Amino acid sequence: MSDEISFQADIRPIFLASCSACHAAGNLPNFASPDAAASYRVAARESEEILEVLEEGEMPLGTCSGGAPGTSGCVSMADFQLVSDWVEAGSPE
Repeated sequence: MSDEISFQADIRPIFLASCSACHAAGNLPNFASPDAAASYRVAARESEEILEVLEEGEMPLGTCSGGAPGTSGCVSMADFQLVSDWVEAGSPE
Protein backbone atom coordinates (compact mmCIF):
# COMPACT_ATOMS: atom_id res chain seq x y z
CA MET A 1 0.00 0.00 0.00
CA SER A 2 1.13 3.51 -0.76
CA ASP A 3 2.00 5.75 2.17
CA GLU A 4 -0.71 8.17 1.07
CA ILE A 5 -4.36 7.20 1.00
CA SER A 6 -6.69 9.14 -1.23
CA PHE A 7 -10.43 9.19 -1.62
CA GLN A 8 -10.30 8.80 -5.39
CA ALA A 9 -7.81 5.92 -5.55
CA ASP A 10 -8.53 4.00 -2.36
CA ILE A 11 -11.82 4.92 -0.70
CA ARG A 12 -14.21 5.72 -3.53
CA PRO A 13 -13.93 2.21 -5.03
CA ILE A 14 -14.92 0.74 -1.64
CA PHE A 15 -17.91 3.05 -1.38
CA LEU A 16 -18.97 2.35 -4.97
CA ALA A 17 -18.81 -1.41 -4.39
CA SER A 18 -20.31 -1.51 -0.91
CA CYS A 19 -22.53 1.54 -0.58
CA SER A 20 -23.79 2.72 -3.95
CA ALA A 21 -27.04 0.75 -3.83
CA CYS A 22 -28.34 3.26 -1.27
CA HIS A 23 -25.83 6.14 -1.19
CA ALA A 24 -25.57 7.05 -4.88
CA ALA A 25 -28.72 9.16 -5.07
CA GLY A 26 -31.81 10.08 -3.15
CA ASN A 27 -32.24 11.45 0.34
CA LEU A 28 -29.25 9.70 1.92
CA PRO A 29 -25.75 11.15 2.01
CA ASN A 30 -24.54 10.66 -1.56
CA PHE A 31 -20.94 9.67 -0.89
CA ALA A 32 -21.13 6.91 -3.54
CA SER A 33 -22.47 9.19 -6.27
CA PRO A 34 -21.28 8.76 -9.86
CA ASP A 35 -20.05 12.37 -9.55
CA ALA A 36 -16.59 11.93 -7.99
CA ALA A 37 -16.24 15.50 -6.74
CA ALA A 38 -19.67 15.49 -5.13
CA SER A 39 -18.96 12.09 -3.58
CA TYR A 40 -15.77 13.37 -2.02
CA ARG A 41 -17.41 16.46 -0.53
CA VAL A 42 -20.09 14.37 1.16
CA ALA A 43 -17.71 11.60 2.24
CA ALA A 44 -15.23 14.03 3.78
CA ARG A 45 -18.02 15.77 5.68
CA GLU A 46 -19.52 12.46 6.87
CA SER A 47 -16.25 10.51 7.31
CA GLU A 48 -16.45 9.97 11.07
CA GLU A 49 -20.05 8.76 10.89
CA ILE A 50 -19.28 6.48 7.92
CA LEU A 51 -16.45 4.88 9.87
CA GLU A 52 -18.64 4.47 12.93
CA VAL A 53 -21.51 2.72 11.13
CA LEU A 54 -19.07 0.42 9.32
CA GLU A 55 -17.39 -0.48 12.61
CA GLU A 56 -20.71 -1.14 14.33
CA GLY A 57 -21.95 -3.33 11.48
CA GLU A 58 -24.88 -1.06 10.68
CA MET A 59 -23.84 -0.81 7.02
CA PRO A 60 -24.00 -1.98 4.30
CA LEU A 61 -27.70 -2.20 5.05
CA GLY A 62 -29.26 -5.44 3.93
CA THR A 63 -26.05 -7.46 3.96
CA CYS A 64 -24.30 -6.61 7.23
CA SER A 65 -26.51 -7.14 10.24
CA GLY A 66 -24.52 -5.98 13.22
CA GLY A 67 -21.38 -7.94 12.48
CA ALA A 68 -17.89 -6.62 12.76
CA PRO A 69 -15.92 -5.68 9.65
CA GLY A 70 -14.71 -8.85 8.01
CA THR A 71 -17.82 -10.87 8.81
CA SER A 72 -20.17 -12.10 6.11
CA GLY A 73 -21.97 -9.29 4.32
CA CYS A 74 -19.95 -6.55 5.99
CA VAL A 75 -16.99 -4.64 4.58
CA SER A 76 -13.74 -6.56 4.67
CA MET A 77 -11.17 -5.86 7.37
CA ALA A 78 -8.80 -4.55 4.67
CA ASP A 79 -11.44 -2.12 3.39
CA PHE A 80 -12.38 -1.06 6.91
CA GLN A 81 -8.72 -0.41 7.71
CA LEU A 82 -8.34 1.73 4.57
CA VAL A 83 -11.38 3.80 5.50
CA SER A 84 -10.09 4.12 9.07
CA ASP A 85 -6.64 5.20 7.86
CA TRP A 86 -8.24 7.69 5.45
CA VAL A 87 -10.30 9.27 8.24
CA GLU A 88 -7.27 9.37 10.54
CA ALA A 89 -5.28 11.10 7.77
CA GLY A 90 -7.86 13.88 7.60
CA SER A 91 -9.93 12.45 4.71
CA PRO A 92 -7.68 13.56 1.84
CA GLU A 93 -9.07 13.82 -1.65
